[in-house]
Amino acid sequence: MKKLLILGAGIYQVPLIKKARSMGLYTIAASYAGSYPGLSIAHEVWNVDTRDYRRLISLSREAGIDGICTSGTDVAILSLGAVCESLSLCGLSLPCAKTVTDKAAMKEAFKHGGVSTPHFRRVSTLEETLDAFHALGAPVIVKAVDNSGSRGITRADSEEEVLAAWKAAVKVTRKDYVLVEEFITAHEIGVDGFIADGSIQFMLPLDKFTLTAGGTTLPEGHHFPFHCSEVLYCEILRQMELVIRATGLDNCAVNADVLVSGSKAWILEAGGRAGATCIPELISCHCGFDYYEQMILHAMAIRPILLPKQKHPAWQNCCSVRDREP
Repeated sequence: MKKLLILGAGIYQVPLIKKARSMGLYTIAASYAGSYPGLSIAHEVWNVDTRDYRRLISLSREAGIDGICTSGTDVAILSLGAVCESLSLCGLSLPCAKTVTDKAAMKEAFKHGGVSTPHFRRVSTLEETLDAFHALGAPVIVKAVDNSGSRGITRADSEEEVLAAWKAAVKVTRKDYVLVEEFITAHEIGVDGFIADGSIQFMLPLDKFTLTAGGTTLPEGHHFPFHCSEVLYCEILRQMELVIRATGLDNCAVNADVLVSGSKAWILEAGGRAGATCIPELISCHCGFDYYEQMILHAMAIRPILLPKQKHPAWQNCCSVRDREP
């Protein structure tokens, strides 16, 4: 029985574990011990921090895994890249994993690659943060560079708010720097897709239902398709192609946050994994293929078939997924 290592055992990894089991694979879940739902359904559990790539490489080599996969989290991406590189498995490269899990490195790659993105500064002190605030102009977004789920990300409109935002970012980061980013007033959407052997299999914009909390925007729901002009649609795809070249994203799912206004698109950030909050389920509903199954096949070095079969409208709110008839 072939073995698939799944990094994480939370709600975003449970569908991967269930699907892999239904495909006849031996499932190994790597996760901290705790009340994570995937721990009780995997064949085997490794009680290990998914950021501990050295330990995961050792365990993976000893177990002789055939593939490695995750979904919905950036935390384990560096380890996924390290294991893929060390064991010659199918997945994103380690250099790419390093780039897309550090928002400052990612933004610098965007800049060098000609990607349209809000202006930014990498800062290491409060003084540098205030200088960036004045240089970029109020308001700004202060971000921890190594977290996901909007942790350590705060909007700041004044020097007092910059101080609070800087403290919030420093508190949750493991780096000695944070990011200060220009705030652009525009509509935020998402883009999800998949790349295999340098070829884009699909790339789809999706609209978001959002709410604001703590000075930052949080996703409340999503829906396909995103209705826009052909000019804007082409610009979104053009920018995503630039992102892929700039970061080296390959052999992985792609999830991006994008601002749009008129015919203009700005890429906020991009990750080398499928989106969270039921986006894979939405893609499956919208496109007519099982996205989890195709991600697993790719991880097992079987070329996925990701050609949309139907493109039905689909939406979800609070992780409740439904098809909506045209």
